[in-house]
Amino acid sequence: MTTANTDYERLAKDVEGVLRLAGFDSHSAETLAELPGFEVDIDDDGVLVNWRTEQGLRDAALAVHLVGDSQDPNRRIYEVTVREMCDLAIRILVSAGFHAAPEGGYAPFHVRVTEGSANELTRALFNEGLS
Repeated sequence: MTTANTDYERLAKDVEGVLRLAGFDSHSAETLAELPGFEVDIDDDGVLVNWRTEQGLRDAALAVHLVGDSQDPNRRIYEVTVREMCDLAIRILVSAGFHAAPEGGYAPFHVRVTEGSANELTRALFNEGLS
């Protein structure tokens, strides 16, 4: 395992822990379950965070997206929820000392985290109470 991967794994664990401390469900993308809550994934450029709604809402939003219905309530609920949760994740992570920003491009509702670390007190809290 390269040093960058090890650093990103540590970063992902800290990001996940801070989001859990803030009261949100958070899980690794490697769980393979599409659970609702913040999904934390690692790629070559750092850590990506995105919000997953319940599967039923995701499916309904995708179905109306495919037929081009931009006014469907399910699609609007999905888009507003995911956009607002992305913004909230950025505010939470920045307040905790991480460098977090919208990913943009192909993933407009994803958050890119490139560096930062939970402080010792924060890390102790999520290692103690949320492991």
